Amino acid sequence: MVKVEILKLQIEKKEFVVLPSVLARMGYKAFYINKHNENWARWHSTDATAQETYRTYLGRITARYINEFEASAQ
Repeated sequence: MVKVEILKLQIEKKEFVVLPSVLARMGYKAFYINKHNENWARWHSTDATAQETYRTYLGRITARYINEFEASAQ
């Protein structure tokens, strides 16, 4: 586990969490998801309707490089 200090910035009434590295960010994200009973959509909003919309939106995103990789493998 990576020990990090979390710096919170407030810009235009929005609060941001700033972490020192990608490893720290991913560790914090995993901690956050586990803390909220595997509800990863809570990262976006605490409103259940907004969470479902967020899940649907992210589910429609396709990574082009994966599609190209799969096409070239055939």
